[in-house]
Amino acid sequence: MTFTCESTLLYLLAVSLCLASFEASQLVGPGAMSPYTGGGGGGRGAQRFGMVREFPLGFVVGGSSIRGVNGLYSLIDNDPGNPHAAIHTYWNPSTKYRLVYAHAKDEGYHPVGGKETEWVLVDESLRDRFGHQGDTYLPGSGDRWQHVHRPSHAPPIGFSVGDRVKMRAQLDGHWEKGDMGKIVSTRPTQLEAPFTVELEKNQRQFYCQAWRFTTVGDENESGGQDENSGVADGTPENDEDELPWQLMAIMGEDRMSELREQLRQHEFTQQKAKGGDGLPALPLGGSQEWAPPARVAEIAEKLLTWQAARQACIEGRLSEGLKLWEEGVKEAGADISWVQVQARVGKAACYRRSRQFAEAKKEISSAMEVYPRYASAWFELALVQLDEGPPHSHLESPVTTLETLLRVDRDFPGVQDWLTRAHGRARRGKRGSTGNGVLIGDRVRMRDRVPDFWAQHEEAEIVSLGTPSAPSTVRLLHSKRLIHVRYHDFDVDQAAQLGGGPNQELSVRIQSIAVDRSAAEYQMVDEDPTNYYSILRVPADFTGDELKRAYREASRRLHPDKGGSAGAFENAVQASEILSDPIKKKAYDEGEDVSKLESDSMSLKKEIERRYFPDNVGFLPFGDPLENKKETMERRERTEKLRLERIEMMAKSNHARKRSEL
Repeated sequence: MTFTCESTLLYLLAVSLCLASFEASQLVGPGAMSPYTGGGGGGRGAQRFGMVREFPLGFVVGGSSIRGVNGLYSLIDNDPGNPHAAIHTYWNPSTKYRLVYAHAKDEGYHPVGGKETEWVLVDESLRDRFGHQGDTYLPGSGDRWQHVHRPSHAPPIGFSVGDRVKMRAQLDGHWEKGDMGKIVSTRPTQLEAPFTVELEKNQRQFYCQAWRFTTVGDENESGGQDENSGVADGTPENDEDELPWQLMAIMGEDRMSELREQLRQHEFTQQKAKGGDGLPALPLGGSQEWAPPARVAEIAEKLLTWQAARQACIEGRLSEGLKLWEEGVKEAGADISWVQVQARVGKAACYRRSRQFAEAKKEISSAMEVYPRYASAWFELALVQLDEGPPHSHLESPVTTLETLLRVDRDFPGVQDWLTRAHGRARRGKRGSTGNGVLIGDRVRMRDRVPDFWAQHEEAEIVSLGTPSAPSTVRLLHSKRLIHVRYHDFDVDQAAQLGGGPNQELSVRIQSIAVDRSAAEYQMVDEDPTNYYSILRVPADFTGDELKRAYREASRRLHPDKGGSAGAFENAVQASEILSDPIKKKAYDEGEDVSKLESDSMSLKKEIERRYFPDNVGFLPFGDPLENKKETMERRERTEKLRLERIEMMAKSNHARKRSEL
């Protein structure tokens, strides 16, 4: 006679649920108060209380560094692939993770918290990742979960008829823990119970899942689990970043429907981003290849002549570097078109490092005539534009170039970081009005001629803030010079458009407070004062030696005794201080100063990630998923501080007592 052990188990679980409200050791009864530590969204304090009468219809989980953990989990009725003796199962279809409320005693180990039930997060390979104390309708978040590192419940490869097995845990009316048996048949299409096991002691047969037993002779029959804790022995160091720091229970079907629709829109947005939505069009014409063949790339990487060429360019030996790039083409002996194109991009980098930007652009243009989608060429063009200074038009912006690179190769190394840097540089010059209604980016026309600075009616553009005494910095479109001017020294009048540009043209009339204002009152700007790279004229991808050389040269160029000014010299010192410190440089490159000035809770780095890489951000319907983690870390710091203070006070007290005894 054959019994279905899973059907019997469901009956036993139903009975245990009916008794739950009457036993203190079971679930909290309907209407009782249950602590909830969902974290994220509204109010401070890690512990929140709410009235719960039933299990939720779903959960939103977030804040884990393991992407698969995060997302929307929905309650499901039938889960034939569930590896646990589940009371309730919540399924994340996007990642195939499960959040299971299970009767752990049926599985042969003591669960987290020592109760008969346990909340478990199970990954796509059917391995338990985290455990949480049971006997509650709502699990908490963050450090209320524990790493468990249990082995996968999936049946091992080669599990077949005739294998001798040992039953993991007792199931009343069926078998005892440790009973021996063998697999007599398999039912691959019956996921609910795909194996038929016959017990040796009485020849009874049962339909079962693989997690019910282990193979005899398995070196790790217990699954590597401590019988008292259910936590694997010899586990790797636990990383708190992996824990689910946000866990929001969804109690109503209407809210679940809303979240499912939001998730659908989020996933649609991810697909659009991956497809290049909102990015510049792909370059047309020429070859559609975006990288050299692997064979050519490998040859180029190992070519000693080109390695020497790169070093010569970094050290400022331009002629030697260009010559070595040409010699390498002859030595490569591979696909001549790709080799020549790579050499052109290498020469472009040489010219860029020597600040010969026009020559660099010519080399890149020649490379793109053959391979218009060559990713490395687009990247080098972005570096040229970053080093060159403020763009003449939108098409010459490094942001636009890097967006094109993203469209060509979404996986190009570091493209997200470079987009952050490019946006940061653009925004540093757009911190608001420079006064009198003049905005960054406005096209202007200089009214009166100032000898040695500008001609009458010369066109210019407001590019950034200036100095306290001359708060506006203009860039003359003809000479490309940057000059600080005083906004309280001129009137602003709207005038006709200057040739259909995107910016509003303004006519600026310079009126000196002193009628006979001398040209000496104006200050010529050596470089954009908001761009530390341009102040030192150092490449965007500089090396340590390049930074030192650039600072020495800028110090001589900008020193007041050499024709510079005190303000310009101080800017150079500050630029060197920031760029030579890895931590400060990283903060500057990520635009932390821009984020603070914009008074936005979201950092520029995170904003760029959400804009271009929404698939990295995850589903966040309840705001910052790490709010609870931040609160926990702050609480720990306060506790540790108090502990150290108590130790210090006790030490002082003991010292005073010993002195008094003497």
